[in-house]
Order: sequence, then C-alpha cells, then structure tokens
Amino acid sequence: MAVQTEREPQSVGELLRFWRTRRHLTQMELALDANLSNKHLSFVETGRSRPSRQLLVHLAQRLDLPIAERNRLLLAGGFAPPYLEQAFDGEMMRPLRESLSRLLEAHEPNPALIVDGLWNLIEANRAASLLWDGAATSSRSGRCRGRESAGSPNQA
Repeated sequence: MAVQTEREPQSVGELLRFWRTRRHLTQMELALDANLSNKHLSFVETGRSRPSRQLLVHLAQRLDLPIAERNRLLLAGGFAPPYLEQAFDGEMMRPLRESLSRLLEAHEPNPALIVDGLWNLIEANRAASLLWDGAATSSRSGRCRGRESAGSPNQA
C-alpha cells in the first residue's frame, strides 16, 4: 500500500493558498486586508488569473512572508526575486553573527535565543539551556548552529 504524502506547493496559487491557510486567514479576510476583491484573489489562487509582480509583493507583505518565501512566490509567478538571500554562516554575515553573539552574552544570566523567520533556533546563550533542561529530546524542534556551550537542543 502506497502512502500518499502532501506535495509541496509549486504554483503561485498553491503558495498563496498555503501561506493564507497557515496564517489562518480566509480568502475574504486576506482580500479585505489587501484591498483586493475576493473574486480576484480566488482567481489567482486557482490559476485563472495571472497576478502582476506588484500584486505578489503586496500579498507577500500582507501575509508577512519570510524573505526566502517572497522570492519563491515571485519566481513561481515568473518574476525575478528582488530580495538578497545570504546564508547565516556566510562571510558577509560575520559582522552580524559577532554582534548577535555579543548580544546573547550581554543577556546572561537570562536566557536568550536567536530564531529565524520560521522560528527555527539559530543560536542561544548558555543560560538558555534552562529553557529545555528536562525536556524530552524527541519533542525539541529547531536547529542550533554554533555555541556548543549553549546547551543546544541538538546536542546528544
């Protein structure tokens, strides 16, 4: 027996529908918030209407999409992505990583976390281990890069 898994959204309409439902919005609520007709939004989601670049940027803002997802939405719509994506561990991000490390240390003895736009754990200070001490390993989510002494959830 084959197990059917949900496939990842690919088209503009599928991506919009995915993020709209993830934000717990109806078509009517998003249409009202975006100052757009419900019918037009429905046509975009079903593929009956091809949205402009301006509309996709506007909807991405209304849905508060992470930068990478805004790029993905625009690419699915046939437009070049305007947002520069940099890997957190890349050389260009080194000054930011250093600043964030100093900020984490300054918050001690209080726990402090750095998370990305999807709430994945990026980094934590040593005091943050108090947050997950005693928690079951299988219930922890997120990734933690660096700061081995931070007591990250990914430590074995």
